Amino acid sequence: MQYNLAYGRGQLTVELPEENVVKVLKIQPAPALEDPIDAVFDVLEEPFETEPLAAIAEGKKSACVVVCDGTYPAPNPVILPPILQTLEDSGVDVSKITILIATGLRRPCTTEERLEIIGEDIMLRKFKVSDHNAKKLHQHEYLGVTKSGTPIWVDRRYLEAEIKILTGLIEPHSMTGFSGGRKAICPGIAAAETVATCYSPALLEQETVRAGSVEDNPVHTEQMEIARKAGCDFIVNVILNQDRKIAKVIGGHMNQAFLRGVAIAKKCLADTVENQVDIVVTSGGGAPYDKTWYQAIRGIVGAIDIVKPGGTIIIAAACTEGVGNAEFEELAGKFASIDDFMAAITSGEQSFPDQWQLVELAKALRKCKVKVVSGGVSAEALQKFFVTPCATTEEALAESLQEYGSDASIAVIPAGPCVLALAKHKEPEAPKAEPKKGEPKKTEAKEAKQLETTEAEPKEAEPVEAVDKEVTKTETKKATKKAAGKKTVIEKTETQGTETEETATPGAETQGAEIQGTETQGAETKKAAKKTTKKATKKA
Repeated sequence: MQYNLAYGRGQLTVELPEENVVKVLKIQPAPALEDPIDAVFDVLEEPFETEPLAAIAEGKKSACVVVCDGTYPAPNPVILPPILQTLEDSGVDVSKITILIATGLRRPCTTEERLEIIGEDIMLRKFKVSDHNAKKLHQHEYLGVTKSGTPIWVDRRYLEAEIKILTGLIEPHSMTGFSGGRKAICPGIAAAETVATCYSPALLEQETVRAGSVEDNPVHTEQMEIARKAGCDFIVNVILNQDRKIAKVIGGHMNQAFLRGVAIAKKCLADTVENQVDIVVTSGGGAPYDKTWYQAIRGIVGAIDIVKPGGTIIIAAACTEGVGNAEFEELAGKFASIDDFMAAITSGEQSFPDQWQLVELAKALRKCKVKVVSGGVSAEALQKFFVTPCATTEEALAESLQEYGSDASIAVIPAGPCVLALAKHKEPEAPKAEPKKGEPKKTEAKEAKQLETTEAEPKEAEPVEAVDKEVTKTETKKATKKAAGKKTVIEKTETQGTETEETATPGAETQGAEIQGTETQGAETKKAAKKTTKKATKKA
């Protein structure tokens, strides 16, 4: 039977024996928002656990809006216009608004990439658009150290702004649990020194550092401490559906709105298999996720939970820009085996740029075999990373079936790292080797205060509508208790509309499924009040 894997800007069709495929793991179907720009305006006006953006911006003179770079499919051209218009309407001059592209440790964006990331209409105006550069320490300000000793260096352009706004995409991430929220600051706009310590082997090797894990994840805890030091007034994050269209917009308090989004993402983006399988056929996620081999590794790590110990992960990734950078390719070539690499960096005697991505790959290689199909990276280059290059997915599968037998179990993840792939029942792995003398012991995970998220045992995916009714019901109960006396600010028009779910009166019914965006606004007067404000943005 034929299956389509996300590959570059298209798909790669592969032939797999249908009788062996136990499951195809996918994002749970969800409708795209009919008017995503309207949904962004809604969360700016009625945010989660903070003031409306217009109220925050009142009297302020400068702002910095952080956006994802081209390695994530964040819909910045949709998210940005409502934010920028709200800032302008609140009195912030266009020349004092900086759009800072969170490149992390990646290269600067090209002119063409900026147009795609930001949108042509915004680029034609007088907003300052800048790339973060983690290697230029003088562009960062030192904010001290975290409790665990991570030096905090954050881009000065962000820190100097009176209004600090983070945007992003909430999806599974192998190191931070989920992307979005605090991740826009570290690694997004942090200096290389900060990122290297935050992604140290001592943290990455802990069991709670995995996709989907936020509670007790020491990397998340570290990122939150860094983000709190830097400060943030407002976040706008989105969740994409199976077609990469916006299914949900979340906005408000940096931590609480993010965790609210995580609770929804866990239900919408997760899929499960009953038992681990012999072979996983996955992808690098397609463009822009699989632009480089460095980024495509996320697809491998995302399949770890569902493959048996000793099994095989087969990944197809276009890697149109090759390995990613010369330093990363040189790093793998320094060692004879992945174990030699891990011994070198865990001893504390050696450290390398981008080593954390190889640490993530090591998690897979110590559990299973990895076969790679890529038209953008040579077999010789791939072999340096201790993986097996194959010309086609069918070739890789034939080799694996010969090893495990004709009845070997197969799972398929067409969207790769975009899916939180989980196994309900896991086979025991071989115990890890004890650290050599002189190697640092793993630090204890620090538990950050978490709201609304739990690390429950994976369940069968629930219908999206049911998930959102559950989230909405919980929030309505909370809001009812504190409804008395609370005022709702709606732009500058002072038009009174119906209150949001946070100010619902006892017995009020929540409107619509939350995954379809912010809840339906009952009063026509409010829609009329916003219509004039939004019209210009939608036409832009």
